[in-house]
Amino acid sequence: SASAPAPASLSPSTDQSSLSDVVATIARYWVGKADTQSIVPSLLSLATADDEDYHSDRGVLSLRRSLQDSDFDELNELLRVITIQAPDTTVKQKILWNDLNLDLKNIRCYDISVEDVRVSFEEINNQMITVPIDVVGLDMWCELDWRYSWGIFNGSGSAQMYTDNNSVRTVLKFTSKDFALHAPNGSGVESCESRILITDINIQGNFVAQVVNFAEKSIRGTVADQIKAVVCEELGTLG
Repeated sequence: SASAPAPASLSPSTDQSSLSDVVATIARYWVGKADTQSIVPSLLSLATADDEDYHSDRGVLSLRRSLQDSDFDELNELLRVITIQAPDTTVKQKILWNDLNLDLKNIRCYDISVEDVRVSFEEINNQMITVPIDVVGLDMWCELDWRYSWGIFNGSGSAQMYTDNNSVRTVLKFTSKDFALHAPNGSGVESCESRILITDINIQGNFVAQVVNFAEKSIRGTVADQIKAVVCEELGTLG
């Protein structure tokens, strides 16, 4: 198995958080640090941008561009102390003559950082506006405990994974009787898509030779799927 780069002198927090905590941290920091005199006009211009502007850089509000470099680094330091937890899961697969049961528990991710957060607006009509939010360059370090049984064989151990250059796109929807005359009276999450790839993995413990390749592939794929599910489930609460 590949060896993942260890995070720099950082251990996961004992306080479990959620993806919504990550989003809230970004939002609070953005409001507190960014130049509101430039953000507010930018938001207004995005909401009224024509099609040409919407598909250009002028139609996207970038968190990185609205913050000083030192402030963006400080934001990532705040994100790194957040730990998010994915649910326990069991993978079952028949290998040769026996069923393999692989339990994955205590799946937690930390050392979170982002490259940028980009917000754009699209006016569907005078009663609906959609707000796509793209989190790009999402990196994190994940750990878990595993246990398996396969016929007369069994064992347990742990694993560390590094996942980088991920992305999350969620589209928020706001409705109003008429945006020209009324404030929004409804909101929700229209869609959520995430791309999570386990870049490197380091497994401690012993699998019998017949199941080791399947076990590593299962850990990679299952953890990525679990993180995707948590991302969109948590972002679904934003609406």
